[in-house]
Amino acid sequence: GEVSAPKAIPAFAPMSLLDALSAAGGLKPDASHSISILRKGVDQPLLVVLNSNPANALNQNIPLYPGDRVIVPRTGVVYMVGAVLHSGAFPITPDTPMTLTQAVAQAGGTGFQAQTSDTRIIRTTGATRREIRVNLSRVMGGKDADPILQNDDIVMVPTSLIKAAMKGGGIGIAIGLIYAV
Repeated sequence: GEVSAPKAIPAFAPMSLLDALSAAGGLKPDASHSISILRKGVDQPLLVVLNSNPANALNQNIPLYPGDRVIVPRTGVVYMVGAVLHSGAFPITPDTPMTLTQAVAQAGGTGFQAQTSDTRIIRTTGATRREIRVNLSRVMGGKDADPILQNDDIVMVPTSLIKAAMKGGGIGIAIGLIYAV
């Protein structure tokens, strides 16, 4: 999985999860902290959620036995593009849902030129891509539900041409040219 040096680690006796992760080079930056352990004779995988609370350290550092498989998945991401202050990929975890409002906040908010009434969530399911139109102004105002985003969603906050022209001085220049003639 998402460790620096994925490999089989010889274990002739029980070893702790954190020792195994350390032997595999530690977690990559995009690794999920929800780790699955597949154990022979156990139908359901064991799920361990690593967090930074030292009080939970003993609960997280479970013993591993020979034959156990530790799976460290990549954390999901939501892509923010368009008229936001910081476009980019923002991590989400499978055990904590991310809403549209939270994603916009992580992107630093919308810029002056944003046309928030025409925000789109682009969602790919298999080979099918669809657009979900959202009025971000209404969501931020508490008038519409705040949609929960999914892994690999692309949130597009379009630019209002009029606001972009105003921000860039385009309207003032155009009006000045009209009166100059």
